[in-house]
Amino acid sequence: MAKDPVKALTGRCLQNTKCEFDAIKLVRRYDLAPLKNAQEFRQKMMTYAAQRKEAIEAGKLGWSDLLVTIMEPFLRPIMSSPWIFVPFLCIFVYLIRFVLVSQTTLMFLMATIFGPFMEQAGMSLYVLMFVQYMSAYVWNTNYQNPTILGVIRMSNKVVYKDAQKISFLYMLLNLLGFVLSIPVWKMLGHIW
Repeated sequence: MAKDPVKALTGRCLQNTKCEFDAIKLVRRYDLAPLKNAQEFRQKMMTYAAQRKEAIEAGKLGWSDLLVTIMEPFLRPIMSSPWIFVPFLCIFVYLIRFVLVSQTTLMFLMATIFGPFMEQAGMSLYVLMFVQYMSAYVWNTNYQNPTILGVIRMSNKVVYKDAQKISFLYMLLNLLGFVLSIPVWKMLGHIW
């Protein structure tokens, strides 16, 4: 019986079954299997393996454990109820977006700060990541959202000050929408 060439190649590149399984998922997700150049595919897999190794090594330093230890006394009362946590998370993201421009960095930061406590609080990571992602999409200042700024500049009739007012309306409706979503998330099993 012939071996699956994708599986064989990723197995040689990544050297362990866990990474091999992740690589197979990566291949299927990004449709990398039909690449004709095996060297290009191998390079993508090696880059993925190196990034994974760096993340594992960073975890061994204990920064995550230290952050959890420091933040736990502050976060426990906030995360005691989704009715407190979800509005807090929206407002926290709104405020932190003034300092942290990158939405990707913000997602990593939120997962690092709140992620370890979500299961204890009776909420899935879906709640954290979805609220964070949608709340980060504001444009209160012109540096917060380059996409909106580009759209505004392409239009000859809209000025930034008018669009800025819509951002504040979006923030209010976003907060209200997430509070109203809590019962739905409970029914779906994201909050227990």
